Amino acid sequence: MALELYPKDQGVIFNGACLFARDGNKEKALSLLETAIEKGFGSKEWIEQDKDYDSLRDEPRFKALINKLNEKYQ
Repeated sequence: MALELYPKDQGVIFNGACLFARDGNKEKALSLLETAIEKGFGSKEWIEQDKDYDSLRDEPRFKALINKLNEKYQ
């Protein structure tokens, strides 16, 4: 898996979060998304519009991540 080959790559981590979200593994998806943001992934619009994250939108952790990005990039 790409996450094993490139564990520090924010884009790979972001895409891994997408895959886990689509698979219904919310905990792993949110954990990876948090890591991607910590490593510098900052496209709030991409996260907000990516259909892969539809299952996470009502989750408090997801909302907190969006708020964190709003504060960071104001």
